[in-house]
Amino acid sequence: MRMRWLILLGVLAGGAPAAAMSTLRECETAIRADPAQAREAAARWIVLGGRAAARICEAYALEALGATGVAALRMTELAQDRGVVLAPEMRAELLREASVLWDQIGAEALAAETRAAARSVSDGSLTPPVDPEVVRLAIRTLIEIGRYADAAARLDDLAPGAEADALAARLPSAQGGVLAPRPRLRP
Repeated sequence: MRMRWLILLGVLAGGAPAAAMSTLRECETAIRADPAQAREAAARWIVLGGRAAARICEAYALEALGATGVAALRMTELAQDRGVVLAPEMRAELLREASVLWDQIGAEALAAETRAAARSVSDGSLTPPVDPEVVRLAIRTLIEIGRYADAAARLDDLAPGAEADALAARLPSAQGGVLAPRPRLRP
């Protein structure tokens, strides 16, 4: 009952609720029909776990609405976000498109910087930075769950030092054991 009132209130306050989206093709169709509704649907999609596709949709909807600078910023942030799973080609394409948008609003320095980043991604010279704290946490976690071979492989990402030595000492090979991952009980 409460949900019906919320929907009715939403309809009265701002028209029909934005349609749900789950693909970029649906997003493109929605943008052509009504960019404002598409932007709202993209925001909802992001909240519901749409990941990179939802964020891309939102950026294109913002561009269609004339918010060129915000769209360029969103594309640039998404392409540079190493927490998002994107193929390098997609990162490079987002950066190229963002550079065009930066040019459109007269932000030549940002456009040049974004084009350079796109070239770096395209030629493979851009590698994500390795945060030592994240690596240490990953190694400790891998050791705790028994994935010793994976933990040993990640040791190369740490600078030599006392903590790297302490983590290496926790591996079974350092204790006369074998560096084989524990068999999984469930798939």
